[in-house]
Amino acid sequence: FIGLFMVNLLILFLMIIHFKKTRFLLMKSEQRYRLLVENSSDSMFLYDYKKGSFQYISPSVQPLLGISAEELYVSPQRFFENIEISNENKELLSLFQRPIHIASKAILCMQKNNQPFRWSEMHYLPIMDALGNPIAVEGILRDITERKKIEESLKASETARRELIDSISHELRTPITLIQGYVESMLNDVIPSSSVPFYLKMIQSKTQMLNMLLDDLIQVSHFTSQTFDYKFYEHDAYKFFSNIIAQA
Repeated sequence: FIGLFMVNLLILFLMIIHFKKTRFLLMKSEQRYRLLVENSSDSMFLYDYKKGSFQYISPSVQPLLGISAEELYVSPQRFFENIEISNENKELLSLFQRPIHIASKAILCMQKNNQPFRWSEMHYLPIMDALGNPIAVEGILRDITERKKIEESLKASETARRELIDSISHELRTPITLIQGYVESMLNDVIPSSSVPFYLKMIQSKTQMLNMLLDDLIQVSHFTSQTFDYKFYEHDAYKFFSNIIAQA
């Protein structure tokens, strides 16, 4: 009986050691994970629907939302306080009020003095219980401000490029129309023979203008590749402005 008691006591002692070791390893693992999360550039959160509060939220959330993690623990409803929500994402406002059932993502824009200040991308997904009911939501916030700036810059460049092409295309019509008119007038003997040299010079001038406009179009085509060719010409200022006055 004493021997059996000692064996059971030894087993109990070993089990206690095993549980303590397992708990210690779990605590160390949790500490490492928390350290990794809190030093990450991304911000993470876990919101419990039953308790109606955040169970965890990274300290790095403040630059993304304009509000500290400590404030969000006290008032979760302030999560979207400084965020501009577009009409297609209005359902986000109830993210922490009504449980979600499917994972999704959204782009958040933090406002400062009624101006876009910082952009973040949020991925969020539900956590289910054993019966498949959502009990919490976890998410990741990632700063995409620089990406948005690049996108806006590219969009503005593309708009400017299209406007420039439209402008050049419009400008091409003027010299072409004038050249066509001069040539038809000469072919139909509308212009006196004594004036033909003058109109030929006008045609030459318009042809040079066409060449410059075509060069501009070629430069525009290089916008996306960021390569530019520059050509410099010497012109007699007196003749240049005289031609302009004669064409007026």
